[in-house]
Amino acid sequence: MILKFIVKKQYFYIYLAIVVLFTAFYITLFAINRMQLLNKTLGNEREKIVNEIKIVESLAYSSNIYQLRYFVNCVTLIEYLYNKNTKDVESILAKNTIYDFIAITDLDGNYKFKSKDDFKFQFNVKEVFDKDAISTIIAFDRETETTYKVFTYAIKKNNKIDSYIVAYLSVDFLSNFNNIYLVSKDGYLLNKAYINDIDMNYKNLSFLYPDEWDMIVKDLDGQFVSHNGIFTFSHLKRIHNIGDIKVKQNPYYIISIISINPNDSPYFINSISSFFKYINFKINITYWIIGYIWIFGTSIILLVVIINIIKNSKIESLDGMTDAFNRRSGYAKLTKLISEFSETGIKHYINNIKRFIYFRKPINSIHFCMVDIDGLKQVNDTLGHKYGDELIVNTIDCIKKDLHRSEILIRMGGDEFLIVFLNRDFNDIDKYWKDVLQRFNDKNNSGNFKYIIKASHGVTEYKIGMDIESCIIQADELMYKEKRRHKVNLFFD
Repeated sequence: MILKFIVKKQYFYIYLAIVVLFTAFYITLFAINRMQLLNKTLGNEREKIVNEIKIVESLAYSSNIYQLRYFVNCVTLIEYLYNKNTKDVESILAKNTIYDFIAITDLDGNYKFKSKDDFKFQFNVKEVFDKDAISTIIAFDRETETTYKVFTYAIKKNNKIDSYIVAYLSVDFLSNFNNIYLVSKDGYLLNKAYINDIDMNYKNLSFLYPDEWDMIVKDLDGQFVSHNGIFTFSHLKRIHNIGDIKVKQNPYYIISIISINPNDSPYFINSISSFFKYINFKINITYWIIGYIWIFGTSIILLVVIINIIKNSKIESLDGMTDAFNRRSGYAKLTKLISEFSETGIKHYINNIKRFIYFRKPINSIHFCMVDIDGLKQVNDTLGHKYGDELIVNTIDCIKKDLHRSEILIRMGGDEFLIVFLNRDFNDIDKYWKDVLQRFNDKNNSGNFKYIIKASHGVTEYKIGMDIESCIIQADELMYKEKRRHKVNLFFD
């Protein structure tokens, strides 16, 4: 039964529209759900990166305190022995097991005492040296790909700087963390770094990512996404003193860079293209099977409801015998058409746009055609009302055949009908009526009826400003003139 309705052209289009709407609705819901799920998952990953940065920051701060305290103890002992001019200084330095290298230099940087002879890396400590504080700086040895924390301290004699204590300590607290880098205040990477499998050792982020670097230096910490990837950053907390000794430290950044490209995981879904790229519809094929079962099933149910609504509407507005509009609903539609036809100015253009949207031509002319079935009373009186009703149905079937979808057929009462033609001239209507007469003849010549099918008609053109009833009366008068010319032999011998 349902398939029978769907096959009908008008109901097929309705069903197709319902399926399309439900499909769009389902895809939207699916997309929103998957987008939320993906962003929740990716949000957890981004939060994980933030937590790793915090762990690194905490480890760096606690180790910094420990290293500075140890250095304070070392320089206190070394300074005491050095000022006593004891030879134990060199012995103490040689026994060092903590630092990669520790030495005492003169004011020009030449070694006086050192812990070993094979340490090649040397940083110009004068750049960061402070005569009144312990200075620390992080330097990167590109030859050995080692990150060193360099400690300096000024030894004074008679309130004058006599020499420097310099210690190098390799730091690798980032070795267990991927995509996290130590960066100087000038933007230089200070640990072994590979971004997108490219060696970035000692490269400058301010040149590689200028826009992102501007955002990083403005805040203490944060996370943002750019076309280059997801950036998470934090300033390393600095220590200003150990006991009574001042500490001078340069600012450093801990930065995570996760590049977003087709080969990476989708850390951030922020566009339709990125969504379709990572949604992987093949994995979710079950959702689509279930979804389309739901779509087609629900569409059929909704179609049944719409068909019932259409049927009930037709029962109220159509004549049960001929499927023409009854007088009340027909006049309502006619009044609406006249209103559209009579509108001028902006309303006229709006109505034309509406008709274009619904694939209907603008109304350029309206003609009324009154039709009266000849001899209905004689058929009723002679053969009975059963044959009279049959005569009406057969006559109207011939009349309805070539009417356009937008034209109206109204049963005015009894055997009188009104046809409202749109966008036809008198020649078109004359041709139409000749075709109707030919269909009458075909039925009459078939030998299937006890009566002759015949009808009279009269046509007038409606002009803007005319009274509708007056125009219909004119058509009615022309119809009766034709009716009087017809012979009243309505039966076969």
